[in-house]
Amino acid sequence: MSQLNQASHRDRTGSAWSWIGILILLTVRVSLAPAAGETPGAAAPQPAVTGLIASSETEKPLAGARVEVFEQVDPDALRAKHASGEVLGDPVAGGAADSSGRFKINVPGGKRLIVVAEASGHQRSFLIQPVVLDKPGERDLGRLELPAGRRVTGKVTDAAGKPLPAARVIGMVPRPQA
Repeated sequence: MSQLNQASHRDRTGSAWSWIGILILLTVRVSLAPAAGETPGAAAPQPAVTGLIASSETEKPLAGARVEVFEQVDPDALRAKHASGEVLGDPVAGGAADSSGRFKINVPGGKRLIVVAEASGHQRSFLIQPVVLDKPGERDLGRLELPAGRRVTGKVTDAAGKPLPAARVIGMVPRPQA
């Protein structure tokens, strides 16, 4: 091949490789673009539980009611928790009801969850049926009514009479036998 033909061949080959590089760059750039209706950099929607907390006595919404979500554990693990003094363990999610008593809490997907609600002057209440959310989206739990409660006051101390500031007191009322 003459020097002129070799130079021409190199230019065409180099030019072809440049075009291939540009096409690869464009392909990568286009594939990274967000889909229609998708916000760039937005996280995938997370499952959530929603509902309304109200007083069963007054039937009015309970603004500021606390809502906690716990993972349901198997019966053996639950017995071990009870034996150690723990009732439900640590919540996996939580929040508070807004001024109209409504709440929305993002929760982990694919787990059996128990929703617990509490408000000052009312008994703590929980959703008896566990909730499982496998897909993103919201599950409305409806209206959770809290009955009026009683207040227990006192001081928790150790055997020597010294206060235990981090003590957790839980009152449990046995259910009547049928």
